[in-house]
Amino acid sequence: MLIFSVAFTSLFFHPGCLGSLNVRVTVTPSLTEKTYPDKMPLTVGLYLSEEFKNYRYTDSTKTLGTTYDFWNLGRESGGMFEVGLSRIFEKVVIVDRRPPFPQPPSVPLRAVVEPRIEGLDFKVPAVVVQNWSARIRYRILVYDLGGKVVWEKAITGSGEVPGSYTRTVEELGTNPAKPATAAIVGATDRMLEAFLASEEIKALAR
Repeated sequence: MLIFSVAFTSLFFHPGCLGSLNVRVTVTPSLTEKTYPDKMPLTVGLYLSEEFKNYRYTDSTKTLGTTYDFWNLGRESGGMFEVGLSRIFEKVVIVDRRPPFPQPPSVPLRAVVEPRIEGLDFKVPAVVVQNWSARIRYRILVYDLGGKVVWEKAITGSGEVPGSYTRTVEELGTNPAKPATAAIVGATDRMLEAFLASEEIKALAR
């Protein structure tokens, strides 16, 4: 399982109390000692579209006067997926487009993985110390080098974390950020499990 350390920065604060809350989530991967099977003998590309990298979720309806802005979910999801895929594939190479490629890649690839974010659901409890929850939905596509989709799967990650009273300005963003981070972690784990169980992916390695 992947474990991630999380840094939070809050730039704006509750109106009426401290203004409008802007939540920034930064996730840094750190691998555990979990043992995976031998890496699949595959070199795969990872394509992160601009839409994916720039995906953000902003919601001002959950709590009157408060705006929740998850500004870098796409970029951090991409980082998590790159780290995770490198645990089960021989090599992961970032590519700048979907196949087919106009020129052969400098590193021979067997397939290209493209994640897409389909949405984020975020819930604020009525009482701050109750559970805060988030669910993020991805769609993972795998292309052969001719551009044909050879594997596709919807992946959902969920996070539910008890809230806590915040005493400083720096702590304000932690309650909404923690479940979103847990959702990314959970989705990464599920994606790796799905790849390892897929006969289509195993066939690419033969």
